[in-house]
Amino acid sequence: MEYYCMVDFVREGFLGSSHEFRNRFQNPIENGQHTNSTSDDVKIMNKRSHILFEQLKGFVQRRSMNVVKNDLPPKKVFVITVKLSQLQKKLYRRFLDVHGFSSSGYSEKSHSSFFAKYQTLAQVWNHPGLLQMAKEQRGNLRREDAVENFMMDESSSDDNTETYLPNEEKQKDRADQQSKKSNFVNEESNWWEELIDKNTYMEADYSGKMILLLDILSKSSELGDKVLVFSQSLTTLDLVEFYLSKLQIKGKEGKCWKRGKDWYRLDGSTPSSDRQNLVEMFNDPENARVKCTLISTRAGSLGINLHAANRVVLLDGSWNPTHDLQAIYRVWRYGQTKPVYAYRLMAHRTMEEKIYKRQVTKEGLAARVVDRQQVSRTISKEEMLHLFEFGEEELMEQNENGSTTVIEKPSTSNTIETSEPVPVDRLMLNLLSEQTRWIAGYHEHEALLQENEEERLTKEEQDMALLEWEVLRNAVRDPDRKSNMTKVPIDPNLVRPVKAASRSRQLQQPKLNSNNQKKCNNLTHLLKEAMARKQGARQPVVNVARRFVGRH
Repeated sequence: MEYYCMVDFVREGFLGSSHEFRNRFQNPIENGQHTNSTSDDVKIMNKRSHILFEQLKGFVQRRSMNVVKNDLPPKKVFVITVKLSQLQKKLYRRFLDVHGFSSSGYSEKSHSSFFAKYQTLAQVWNHPGLLQMAKEQRGNLRREDAVENFMMDESSSDDNTETYLPNEEKQKDRADQQSKKSNFVNEESNWWEELIDKNTYMEADYSGKMILLLDILSKSSELGDKVLVFSQSLTTLDLVEFYLSKLQIKGKEGKCWKRGKDWYRLDGSTPSSDRQNLVEMFNDPENARVKCTLISTRAGSLGINLHAANRVVLLDGSWNPTHDLQAIYRVWRYGQTKPVYAYRLMAHRTMEEKIYKRQVTKEGLAARVVDRQQVSRTISKEEMLHLFEFGEEELMEQNENGSTTVIEKPSTSNTIETSEPVPVDRLMLNLLSEQTRWIAGYHEHEALLQENEEERLTKEEQDMALLEWEVLRNAVRDPDRKSNMTKVPIDPNLVRPVKAASRSRQLQQPKLNSNNQKKCNNLTHLLKEAMARKQGARQPVVNVARRFVGRH
């Protein structure tokens, strides 16, 4: 619908109403883009995508990254699926059980606060310690609000009603906001506390993502490459900073990384003046000490040029694929002289994998409609609906009381699942050989968006799709014929009875009602007639639509 709104803003009514657009284009296209879509659905999807492209090509101009692709260094985006630690698996299962996402079905509790639950699970698959850190931050905010409320009460005057009421309303509004923010922090908010040791919750070994990130940063520093680290969560960036402060500088015993020297941070709280200074210092060729910049995805994925880095790490993905693409484009742009490598870390068999597949589906949808490309289908309709399912390789043991116990399936090998060729990135090769404990598999993102020639429409199918669309549109414009639309070329009711004939002679061809003209069944002639109508040629043209409608 975003595409429809954009076109309707420029040429109002060109695609009809939103309801008509949804029935004619959106629903048929979406029905055919799943892995379990039928062949008929896929064919209809391709036809409607082609029709929509042809309808809009006269005034919609598309310029993709292919325009500058040959002028920039090569780019590779590696999607790495990261295994969960034992603690992360326990927390993930406990969350699903507590919040009503059991294997037997969803309960009423599972239908509320979707995004709050998503944020909690994101903390689990990024690092379990984020749960404790978020709790401590909420406690600090409550104490700050309490102090602020106390100061407001002291400064307010009991004699001045006009000044008292606004303060009272502000306190009420603040309480309402805190209640909304803490909507998911109810009696079930402490579901994780008994599983996390408050003395060791900051350990990096609790998260494979953090282990891989620190390894990428260390290896990039040895290669002389700078790195951008993106995350949607400010708490996650806080945790990464904690680990960076513990990293030792190579060749300097006892010396560790320092903020402002070895790494920078850019988020929504960074003033605009400081942001520009940070960008200039990071891009300074003489500033070899700085190794990475931590960036909030929403605050730093647009409008800045950080071409001094040539490696990007995406700690978590966005629902909107544009945010992640623009994050990578901070380094893959004019001014870049090195090959660009991006590493997207994705929790194995979790909701994050399905979010990524939805991203690929959205990119594929844009490629079909805007660029007229046929890309692979990556997600089924069921996967899109059941986001909270946890696809572990586990064995379930039935207890005497009817409950179940999860038994971890033993790992038989340390091999990494992939059908990709050996990567050309030396750092990626080292990760695959050294981090088999944490890497479950990998693939290149561009491989999922390659052209699928098997689903491409032939020239005849494209012409037929346009002809069918013109026939349908002409019939819909005539309200008297709209209700009589049929796929049968000739209505049997229009056929005259045939007189008896001798056995030696063949039966005569049925004659149409005198009110209807004789139709030409040659597709080439029909297409020529359609083109003639478009060009405004002054020549007799038969009514093609009448072949598809009955008597009214």
